[in-house]
Amino acid sequence: MAETVSTALISCPIYVYLTICISIVAATTIAAIKSKNKFMRTTFVALFALGLIAAMPVAGTYLSGGGTYKFGVHTDKEQFYLVVSVDKDGTVEYLNPDTFEIEKTSFDLSKAQIGKNIPLIGIDNTLRKAIQLPGIEVYWDTVETNLILSKYDAIQLGMLEPTGADDEKQFKIATSSEAIEELQNEINNRQ
Repeated sequence: MAETVSTALISCPIYVYLTICISIVAATTIAAIKSKNKFMRTTFVALFALGLIAAMPVAGTYLSGGGTYKFGVHTDKEQFYLVVSVDKDGTVEYLNPDTFEIEKTSFDLSKAQIGKNIPLIGIDNTLRKAIQLPGIEVYWDTVETNLILSKYDAIQLGMLEPTGADDEKQFKIATSSEAIEELQNEINNRQ
């Protein structure tokens, strides 16, 4: 998974950014109330509006769960498992590498991302999300479960239309000695 390259001049956490915006709003509100000069009052009201306008897209994106994922920031807190199967009802079976057992969980498929060949699920990973504004990138950390479907699985679930590309073929995972033998026979028959 590739990390998005930031072109921002400044990168700051969301709490710093929103604190600055709220400080601007609070200071300009107090100054506008205390100002006796009409021009200065208008200037403070304009700065008040600027503070609100700067805060709204960041706060809205954060509260709606939006933002761009920046994978690889917390590699010690990110773990993805191979997905064995996904059903239309959101039931996901994955291979636990610690126990070599197939485990189940459920996931809202409307929030699934689509990758290339290998379906993965990351359960309760600490991920970094960001929003890019002109000259500044505002970021925050979130704990989420992510499902990254292969194009094959996305087509099978009706989320993508097939185009016939090579990366739309099924990537098979063998989880038992019988499955390994079956997969080996299939590979031998192709040659």
